[in-house]
Amino acid sequence: MFLLIPLWALLLQGTSAKPSQQAPSQQQPAAPGSTGATTPTKPGVIRGHVYAADTGAGVKHADVSLRPTGRFQPQDSSTDATGGFEFRNVDPGKYTVSCSKSGFVGASYGAKSSNAPAATITVADSQELKDIDCRMQHGGVITGAVLNDEGEPVVYAMVQVLIKTYRRGQPTLTPRSSGTTDDRGRYRIFDLSPGRYYVQASRRGTGPTNNRETAYANVIYPNASRLQDAEAVQLLPGGEALG
Repeated sequence: MFLLIPLWALLLQGTSAKPSQQAPSQQQPAAPGSTGATTPTKPGVIRGHVYAADTGAGVKHADVSLRPTGRFQPQDSSTDATGGFEFRNVDPGKYTVSCSKSGFVGASYGAKSSNAPAATITVADSQELKDIDCRMQHGGVITGAVLNDEGEPVVYAMVQVLIKTYRRGQPTLTPRSSGTTDDRGRYRIFDLSPGRYYVQASRRGTGPTNNRETAYANVIYPNASRLQDAEAVQLLPGGEALG
């Protein structure tokens, strides 16, 4: 539970650039022994499954994306009742495969963790690739309440879940997810990977209503203004922690 102090009280005390659409190259390499004439390519097939990391059970209705490297034209599919998926008519080239579903942490084929880069797979002419599998962990939840110094709920407070990183040797906090409090001052942030998190709450003094709302300074759980005074929240796979 947070305890937020109004900003006025503290004063009294003291283009993201749009990705360019890169057209896929139309030139195909000449086959060995040819005279340089373009040889028509034959599409391949990619098959795999999406599994729950903890139980090994297939995850049905998961979203699967096949993305060609260096291009912005992914193919999308979904898993069947057993967690299986298939991409047909795949042009020869290099690809990555990623999967996602609500309640799980997104994963990619060949990645060692949810934040690690995906492995690149190569599809040759008429090639059929099997066992291109993804394993997803159940997402964790951090939940709690934000109260002011009088114990009243703070509505529409911004709550961020952050991890500790280092920049030029100095610790800093990097956002991973966020949410807002409801009419009871409560929040619930879900689909989080297991790990150690810091939870920060703030209130800018604006909201969707016409009522004038009080602004509050940033507070890091449980009631710290500095990182060194804050407490980390340990989240287990698929677990729920109070922040």
